[in-house]
Amino acid sequence: GLRDLRRSQGGLRRRPASVAHFGAGCPLRERLSNDELRARALSCRIDSAPTPTFPLMNPRLALLAFLSAILVLPALAALEGDAAGEDDAAQEAREDAFAQLLTGARLTGWFTDTTKPDAPPAKDSYVIARAEKADGELWLIEAVVGETGLRVPLYIPVQWAGDTPVMALDDFAVPQMGTFDARVLFHGASYAGVWSGAEHGGEMAGRIERAAVEAGTKK
Repeated sequence: GLRDLRRSQGGLRRRPASVAHFGAGCPLRERLSNDELRARALSCRIDSAPTPTFPLMNPRLALLAFLSAILVLPALAALEGDAAGEDDAAQEAREDAFAQLLTGARLTGWFTDTTKPDAPPAKDSYVIARAEKADGELWLIEAVVGETGLRVPLYIPVQWAGDTPVMALDDFAVPQMGTFDARVLFHGASYAGVWSGAEHGGEMAGRIERAAVEAGTKK
């Protein structure tokens, strides 16, 4: 009677640990091990998670973006191409001006010698019959050497600091003079730089004047 009723109510209140029920979204009512219960619970959480939604782009905005890609991007590419062309033309003009500056020129100035620190700067003079760009950074500088007027072709690297040409010599062999390092820049009608040889070095500077020399024939 009463004892049986209590026993039946107690049975209704208790649920074996191995019986699981995961709600309406993932119904499950069966006997499982603890590990299986945890795995099934995780699976149900993932399956029951809401799928994220993203707002659709306004059709007019999508059309505007498409037209921009078609019309604007090619225009920007054309502008970049024009700018590159202008830079090339400007550099070519600078190179032509540098060739004219040194062709038929006399560099008259002074230089110092580190082996004679107390001596005044010595006079210096170079004559260039012809200057023209050869290949890459190399320039053909046809120098006139000594009183005999011997013309010696020298291929000298010329680098550019903005619009300023700089002769850059490293272990450069000059006939009858030796091997030198030097950095000599040119601006307007002036030049200035530093030089070093096997046992000495110094500074140099001067003016660029016209020389009474015929320019060499272009090859």
